[in-house]
Amino acid sequence: GLDAGLRRTLIEIVGLSGEPPDGSVAAIVEVVHQVPAERQLELVYDVMRTPIHSDGHGKAGDAARRARAESLCDAAVDETLGELGRLLTALMGGKEIRSSVRTISSAARTRLESLLETVPLDVAGPLLSAAAAIGIDIVATAKRLLGCGEVDEGIAAVKALVIDGCRDAGLLLREALTHERYRVRRNALAAVIQEENQEDRELVLATASDPSADVRLCWASLMQKYRWPEAIDSLVSLLGDERNFSSDYGYVARPSWSEFRVARVAAQALGAHERLPTEAVDALLKTTLNRSSDPFVGCAAISALVDKDDSRISDAINGALRSEGLKGAPKYRPLAQAAAWSLFDRAVAGKTVEFSSDAIRIAVEDSPVIAGPLLMTAGILGGKIREMLLGQLDSRDLNTRAELVRVAAIVAGVGTGLVLDGCESLLMKLSNGATVNELAQEQRAVVEAWVKSLDPKRDVQRYTAWVANTAFKLPLTEDIGDPREFDLPKRIGVITMRSLTPAREEYTGSGGGRKAGAIDNS
Repeated sequence: GLDAGLRRTLIEIVGLSGEPPDGSVAAIVEVVHQVPAERQLELVYDVMRTPIHSDGHGKAGDAARRARAESLCDAAVDETLGELGRLLTALMGGKEIRSSVRTISSAARTRLESLLETVPLDVAGPLLSAAAAIGIDIVATAKRLLGCGEVDEGIAAVKALVIDGCRDAGLLLREALTHERYRVRRNALAAVIQEENQEDRELVLATASDPSADVRLCWASLMQKYRWPEAIDSLVSLLGDERNFSSDYGYVARPSWSEFRVARVAAQALGAHERLPTEAVDALLKTTLNRSSDPFVGCAAISALVDKDDSRISDAINGALRSEGLKGAPKYRPLAQAAAWSLFDRAVAGKTVEFSSDAIRIAVEDSPVIAGPLLMTAGILGGKIREMLLGQLDSRDLNTRAELVRVAAIVAGVGTGLVLDGCESLLMKLSNGATVNELAQEQRAVVEAWVKSLDPKRDVQRYTAWVANTAFKLPLTEDIGDPREFDLPKRIGVITMRSLTPAREEYTGSGGGRKAGAIDNS
């Protein structure tokens, strides 16, 4: 048969030669009556895939192609072939598989079963899942699709094998874990692990060392969800994975630092475990201290340690608070920001927290994105640490920071002994179980006016507003965004020769770390 690209070109030529809207259809209909059944279905497939200049764009273009394809189905040599053509059109148009086959006739079912072995591969792809859904044996055709070495056909086979679910389909699905195309392997991996068969675990674990970083990334993401204990050693190894996704398609818009996405997700997957062996904690601590060219690997590692019990973790977090910024810059310090949120999250989780003298100094002197979480942490911890910090803040007349400490303490239920203003007394009442609606009208007006007076652009008041809104549902006058968002420099796009190369496996969107304590997983 003709190459798919050449077939679409022929459709375009026919479309240009006919008078819209019906001329191109009439010309193709003439061909339909002269070709075998397999080619008739292939023509429907090609028409659905081929835009013509008069179609328009978006939904209008989709509707025009579908109408053209359905006209071909109406002109099919026999009724059952027309029914299969309309089934193909529906599937390619995005209609749900099981609803598409619900009304299929027994004659069309029989015809589909007979055509699967001989229909062109790209046409067989969409039809295969429909065949599996109505009980047709699809294993031989799926094997043919997997054997051709093409991505789309391989993925279609994997999807159909999942629907089929028989023993032979399962065996073929596991073979697809070693397919030559990485996107097929990745889809097969996601399908196999969902079945949660104990005997498949060894096969799944082996994909941690797949030559494709996209497959390794998929595996690490799955381990974050399924939390297999036997996967921990492989996740530790992937902490050193340096496949740099910043060199993918769209390099001009990428950050200036490396993007070791597999290593980031491996750290997150380790953090998902309730308990980790000492060796895994050692590896995460070491990763935190490493000066990787991707600073967000360390951020992910330190966030993974938040809820773990190990006497070294607080020291590591306090050490990370002193870390330098990107390229040694004093302003942009993502690891310090992640460390500040890690102390906060440990305090919220009731874990042991050591608030060092450096942490107190940073809470007093540093930028709001780092000081904010530390001030909240001190409020939660209470005791001498809170008293010491409030003493320094009051002596320096840093009212906004002192206010954040007191509000955090009230929300945490440890505000006893604090000197409270009128509004903070109302917050204490709310923290004891009252709701905003239960306050007297005058009291409610006071507390809502206080929240609305907080300026997110003024020092740490963004965090005060966030705490009040999160804990007591007090209304804000403007969107304060996500307080965990990393403070990063804006990238100035520069076109380079690397920008113009296909140095990638697949473009999957931005992958820069964007949230402290919640590293982006895209």
